[in-house]
Amino acid sequence: DNSEKIPGDHAEKNRADIVIHVSRLSLDEPIMQHRRNWNEVVLPRLRSIVDAVYKVRGDDSKRYQLLGALSMNDGKEEEAWNLLHGECPWLLNCDTAFYKLS
Repeated sequence: DNSEKIPGDHAEKNRADIVIHVSRLSLDEPIMQHRRNWNEVVLPRLRSIVDAVYKVRGDDSKRYQLLGALSMNDGKEEEAWNLLHGECPWLLNCDTAFYKLS
């Protein structure tokens, strides 16, 4: 047994050996271009989601429309997705559940 007993308040817990593997990568590798993709894709999309959240929270009409669409249990989520696509158009190019609704 490769575990070590760690005393606790009222019981002992077993701790198994933890193995950590480190893989180094270059952020500026010409093929993957992690730094460029982070700055030009991930961060702007993250910012647009934050902006959309604040926009919907600040507009009672949009908020009630989204809540109403999401509260329906009829399997038709298109109205909610249409609102989200209006706020974050780049979602149309993502692999989301919207296309599985058809």
